[in-house]
Amino acid sequence: MSELVIASRVLIVSDLHFGGSDRQIFAGAIELPALLRDAAKASAQAGSTAFVINGDFIDFLAEAPATYFDALGAVRKLQRVAGDASFAESFAAMGEFANTPDCVLAINLGNHDLELCLPEVQAAFCELIGSNNVLWVSDGSGVSLRVGACEVLCLHGNEVDINNVVDFDVLRDIKRAHKTGKPKERINPKWIPNAGTQLVIDAMNAIKRDHAFIDVLKPEDQAAVRVLLALDFEGATQLVKPALNAMLGRRTIDQMKRHFGLLSESDEVGGVIPQYGDAKDWLSEIDADFKRGMRADSESLDRDQLKWTDDVRFVWDKWRGKDGTESLRLALEGLSKDRSFDVFTAEKLNEDLIGEVDIGIAFLCSGHTHFARSLRRGPNAHHYNSGTWAYLMQIGDDIRLDPAKFDALVAALRSKPLLAELETLGYLKKELTVIDIEKIDAQQTRGQLRRVKIENNTYSFDTIPGTDVVLRGA
Repeated sequence: MSELVIASRVLIVSDLHFGGSDRQIFAGAIELPALLRDAAKASAQAGSTAFVINGDFIDFLAEAPATYFDALGAVRKLQRVAGDASFAESFAAMGEFANTPDCVLAINLGNHDLELCLPEVQAAFCELIGSNNVLWVSDGSGVSLRVGACEVLCLHGNEVDINNVVDFDVLRDIKRAHKTGKPKERINPKWIPNAGTQLVIDAMNAIKRDHAFIDVLKPEDQAAVRVLLALDFEGATQLVKPALNAMLGRRTIDQMKRHFGLLSESDEVGGVIPQYGDAKDWLSEIDADFKRGMRADSESLDRDQLKWTDDVRFVWDKWRGKDGTESLRLALEGLSKDRSFDVFTAEKLNEDLIGEVDIGIAFLCSGHTHFARSLRRGPNAHHYNSGTWAYLMQIGDDIRLDPAKFDALVAALRSKPLLAELETLGYLKKELTVIDIEKIDAQQTRGQLRRVKIENNTYSFDTIPGTDVVLRGA
């Protein structure tokens, strides 16, 4: 199959995260099959149609036994996922779409689904959906399409995320070894995971058994880690240790600090963290200092030494025998300025990705961040992020500014609920977003972000206001 897909229409989704037998975060078990079948039916009028899964499709990192790169167990894990009731109907619908005339299913690698590069895994997938009409892109170059007269490029987005970059040279060597029938990793593992993968395997999987919200509460730096610190200090320290191990080997301490939000953004690098390159728990050191007689409300506290932050304040409140809920609420005050869920506000990753791609590419499409985006790149260039088909959770001002509502949220999280329970309580969001790019005529192509909803058994596919753009071919 040609590496350049020529189509009249392309639909792009990302970050489905199929996987995890007991802690699934995929939210579109009904909606995704409906979208695929609607696209196949519409292709009769729209013409040739491509459906791109733009990374983080099968979440091998969530499948037991969890490992950094499971070359030998990947087929078995894929088969388990395909047979899971949460995903089975989606697999069936993918097969129906791929077998529809003038339709092509394209799959691009992200950073959670690297095993999809292996030939035996690709073959197993095609067998499971009953079609070989699948375009695989597993070298990091992205899916290239021409829709009408406009060029479209689909990159997952981790290409510019220093925590989650993929070593495609080593991945290519492993793939070649499998093709030649001599998988080198059987006797000499070559795969060195990136920092994000190490963190998922070494810490996150264990933490989310008790705290399922950690996978979906956004943003991670301002919300998820701080809530975890307040609810489960021991769990938080389990996160810090592998984070230090993973991050210090690949990034500067300053980069680590900004990513995890364990220190305030305004703090200078220094203080307690740099002393513990061996991943000694710096929070326990603060605990020891406190127990030696320091008081959190003391004016004489050496804040430069202890890196005084809202995070430390509410942890100390817990150590002083206080509930800590109010301190946590205050520590989340910065969320009032958070724009993570604003479709029209660029994040740094969006800006970095835009800087990597020539302005001649009319539509640059990505995923990875789990946040939908619609951003102008120039007079005839646009950037979309397709968001996620996993659940999302946000602590909005309506909850954070109301102590009673905030207390109810914290009480719910303390009960260690599954995501299904959080959804029943109304704390989870389903924002199932699709990039829809379609030829208008010989010169013009329309792009838009759309959301899939099924309410009262009624399917809707509505454009997000303000995201509709029309570009001209070069």
